[in-house]
Amino acid sequence: MWVRSMKTTRKVCISVLSNAYFRQRFILWVIIGEREGIGITQLAEILQISKPTLSERIRILCRKGFVRKEVNPVDRKAVTLWLTEDGKIACVYHEKHHQHMFQVFKDYFKDDTEVKLKLFSDTFNQLLRFEQHFINNNR
Repeated sequence: MWVRSMKTTRKVCISVLSNAYFRQRFILWVIIGEREGIGITQLAEILQISKPTLSERIRILCRKGFVRKEVNPVDRKAVTLWLTEDGKIACVYHEKHHQHMFQVFKDYFKDDTEVKLKLFSDTFNQLLRFEQHFINNNR
């Protein structure tokens, strides 16, 4: 069962990483993994998005089986967020993917790695700002 789960999780990871809309969901998936037990209010503040928007994204991750919600024992009206086993597997796969991609990047650019990495990072950040600008101005 674990092998089937890993294969399914790997396919979802590849799908997630290839689509910008899903990339946003994957970011919160990773944050939940790093801060298990985080509440929706805290996560919304970190991501700087509204709680209704975040709740919709969380609902999708729960339905897909990567995140689970639990009632906060201190504040029964609030929930805490946790990764499921499939969610944890996917985060491990995601980290290994990044490590592999960085090694490929270093092998390809060799001595120029740091310069290319900075250029890539700066360009990517500009594209993210453009995407946010586009979204904000085309609602």
